[in-house]
Amino acid sequence: MVEHEDDPSTRSCTCGAEPGEPCDSLCDEVVNDFSAADLVPVADAHRTYAVKHCPRCLGRGRDRTEPDPDKFCRCVLDWIDVLDLRADELLDSADDAYDEGGLIEHVRVTKLAVRWRTLGLAAALRETGHNARADVLTGTVRVTTVFGAVRIAITASGLRVKRTDGTEWDCYDGRKSRPLAMTARSVIPELAARSGTMLWIATATAKPGYAYRRPEVLGVDPSGEADRSRCRHTATAPVGDCCSEARAKRAAQRLDIPGARVVVGAFPVPADALQSRSRREHAAHEAISAIAMHLWSGQLAIRV
Repeated sequence: MVEHEDDPSTRSCTCGAEPGEPCDSLCDEVVNDFSAADLVPVADAHRTYAVKHCPRCLGRGRDRTEPDPDKFCRCVLDWIDVLDLRADELLDSADDAYDEGGLIEHVRVTKLAVRWRTLGLAAALRETGHNARADVLTGTVRVTTVFGAVRIAITASGLRVKRTDGTEWDCYDGRKSRPLAMTARSVIPELAARSGTMLWIATATAKPGYAYRRPEVLGVDPSGEADRSRCRHTATAPVGDCCSEARAKRAAQRLDIPGARVVVGAFPVPADALQSRSRREHAAHEAISAIAMHLWSGQLAIRV
């Protein structure tokens, strides 16, 4: 493999290629030691970058050993990869920044890393067809859906989501932009469903650490609640006993479900689900079952 020296331009490969020469066609060398400063744009590709000291392409982005001249080299990164790389470098340097400049410098470097990650998350969501825009000043991504706008913030442990129903969800996942976007698409109901209508559902789901059990729907409110901090029937605060959250909590106490917590929120369901009670109940079970496993595994936490 590569001889580890201080200057990447002086490294040679096991296939015998010297610095500045392309690798042999059978060489399996992979460039792992590089930073954002080592990237150069690929001439004929939009927002595509190659490692300038890569022995296979010499920084041109095309593998000279491949019979297909249009095939990218294995060192090539796209724009989202570059954003992740810059964010990772800043996060890795945050501790050094604290030692050199104190807490203020540590916070500055961390915020800058979050900005790069925010741009990467927005780009990864757009890559999957979502209307996502990053606000680097606030460190949030605004995703416009058919149900309204969802705001996603990058945290140290994953994502904090402000949903259209007013609830906040914490999704715990890795640091890379594409895995974060995949988590957002699979967990956040507004992103997982592209059509339908919102249905307020109160349900009891299994808590982390307890045996998993099928979620139980405690109540369905097709009319919805515009403001969960006030009773929608009497317009007084706090939420009255007549509202779905209070009814759900009473139902959970009455059923005496061990190891369960009550979840109240709006979830997308098919448009025809409101036509009858049986359809509403079935749609409610389908909607909550999609996130029950995430809640039970601890990957998702709902803050109200």
